[in-house]
Amino acid sequence: MAEIIKIQTKGESILIRKERKIPIKVLKLEALLRRLSKAHLKYPLIKEDLAKIKAGYRGEQSLDYYLSFLSNDKYHILHDLRLLHKTHHFQIDSLLLSPNFILIMEIKNIAGTLYFDHSFNQFIRTFDGKEEVFPNPLFQIVRHKMQLTNWLNEHLNLDVPVETLLIFSNASAIIKSSNPHSHSMKPVIQSAELISKVEEFEKKYKMPVMTDKQLKKIIKNLLKNHTASEVDVLDSYSILPEDIIIGVICSHCESYPINKINGNWKCRTCGNLAKRGHMDALTDYALLFDTKISNKEMRSFLNLNSRNAAAYLMKKEGFPAEGEKKSTVYDLSRLINQ
Repeated sequence: MAEIIKIQTKGESILIRKERKIPIKVLKLEALLRRLSKAHLKYPLIKEDLAKIKAGYRGEQSLDYYLSFLSNDKYHILHDLRLLHKTHHFQIDSLLLSPNFILIMEIKNIAGTLYFDHSFNQFIRTFDGKEEVFPNPLFQIVRHKMQLTNWLNEHLNLDVPVETLLIFSNASAIIKSSNPHSHSMKPVIQSAELISKVEEFEKKYKMPVMTDKQLKKIIKNLLKNHTASEVDVLDSYSILPEDIIIGVICSHCESYPINKINGNWKCRTCGNLAKRGHMDALTDYALLFDTKISNKEMRSFLNLNSRNAAAYLMKKEGFPAEGEKKSTVYDLSRLINQ
């Protein structure tokens, strides 16, 4: 799926920013919950996973407030960057680039008391009296630093200082450590400390190590090599296609399926009318199944009987078509490209 990159200019400097967007997995899980019976065994798990991902996204969004105080003339920020290193991808929440250094920022939105146990290398959260072990994020930032440093060396032959920060965005979280003075705890901060930390790095790296031309080259290469994550949520949760609810769902009362009557989709339960109810259904199809759909598949998913009516609907909505007659396939990509 193509990424939309926003490039802003300010005077002679260029701020290139890969904007933060709603994670595609959030959109896919929301579609899955809409199309899955609440009685399905996997429904509670999917709902719980969605809540966790949304919390993480809110944490990343909250950091943007502090990032907004940084100078557009000096810093370039790329969000949600996913790169391939050797045989594995790695994803960075936010990457700050300056002529003097590069900063990896990993953001965690976790409530409760957070304890780093250095004896057993565990990260333990206590919340509402319940203890839970999470993957240790200190290992994650060390790994990402190594991967990015190697990536820059291999792709651009550049040796650039790379720093890391592990940022906890939940202001009410209590952070503890079995060894608070450990060198490994230095990158651990809360969001409000971000600006002062960046200033510390500026003092540490006083001399530029990159020209503007080199910096722009790095950014262009990072954007060029970014690959969006492709997630098949049906496969991830072992959901069968026949478990998916088909048809247009009423946006008012969530009844299904609703019928197309005189050009409108009318709900038999609440009487709500929707002129373009099919668009939400097609979006769900694109998120759950494929961005390509045939006339037959569309009729089956929307509960339409007429081939001509289905073809007219797709033509009216302006979906690109490939092939002719029965082999025609429509491209739904624009429905999920943010």
